[in-house]
Amino acid sequence: MTSLMSVRGLLPPHRYPQSKFADAVLAHRPDPFPVGPKTVSHAAVRRMMANSGVQHRHTVQPLTDSLGLTSAARASRRQREKIVEYGASALAHALTDAGLRPDEVDLLVTTSSVAIGSPSWDLDVARLAGLRSDVQRLPLLELGCAGGVALIARMHHHLKGNPGQIAVGVASEAPTVLAGQSTNAFSRLVEWALYGDGSAAVVMAGADRCDPAAPLPRVVDTMSMQLPDSSGFTGWRIAEDGIETFLRPGLPALVEIFAPPAVERLLSRHALTVDDVGVWACHPGSALVIDGFAKGLSLADDTMALSRSVLARNGNIFSAGTLHILADAIKTASPAGGWGVVAAFGPGIVAELVLLRWDGR
Repeated sequence: MTSLMSVRGLLPPHRYPQSKFADAVLAHRPDPFPVGPKTVSHAAVRRMMANSGVQHRHTVQPLTDSLGLTSAARASRRQREKIVEYGASALAHALTDAGLRPDEVDLLVTTSSVAIGSPSWDLDVARLAGLRSDVQRLPLLELGCAGGVALIARMHHHLKGNPGQIAVGVASEAPTVLAGQSTNAFSRLVEWALYGDGSAAVVMAGADRCDPAAPLPRVVDTMSMQLPDSSGFTGWRIAEDGIETFLRPGLPALVEIFAPPAVERLLSRHALTVDDVGVWACHPGSALVIDGFAKGLSLADDTMALSRSVLARNGNIFSAGTLHILADAIKTASPAGGWGVVAAFGPGIVAELVLLRWDGR
């Protein structure tokens, strides 16, 4: 069994209420303005943003700078610079929280939805954080919102085979840098309504480095599952006028249908049911995705309070979002002997799940 020694979320300094975000993205657009083959009014955009479940978002640079950054090449370079900066900072804080030095780290796992190019951005994170030159690295690519849960799973499997080691994971995202790209794509409206920037880091220990008496959540099991008939629902691609995301309608309904068998399969391995789980950390892709997850599993509405809170405070920060929820759960909802499920859905559609227990059994 492996232990979560610390989970630290980090948000960049520029913070905008949802109404101000709407003001900024609509300031220089006619009313109505073209979106794909149709036109959309300012009032419709404001309604969509007001109903998104998001109240505030953080950005790595002033929003006006991102809206004016129409060059895809410059935007990609800026994203890489910022995810390295904030990812390394989150890792430094997480190591301090765990009482560890950078030179004690044996494995670095990283994930980001916006990192493009080689060499991988994790090399810069390792350098800035002061990790050893022989640290093992595992960059996870193209996992989208599921990346934060996937990195915990991959760290867990490494530590099961190396019980005397320490592993760290970093999720770092800066999607708002693309706010000025591909402005005629419908998916850009979704980004304007939901996406925010943020980073998070996780420190995990193998069994030989764990204190059995410490009140830390232990990783008991993990699972990945591709949902049937879901290819092409969501992702990103290079368009003629920059980088754009795509999102087909129906994702919340898909989550509602296929989350239950995925979660129940994981729980059944340990003779558990949904009723045995006291802590739920579901990625806040959107308010509708959270609703679909809860409805599919017949969970009480307040079960998703942590997910809704992170969505309201931060928006959808992709791979880092679930880790922010998990950090809140560890602080506020750590029942002795309790079970927890961490869940996220990424492009594919792929479900990534982690089963936790707080007493180490």
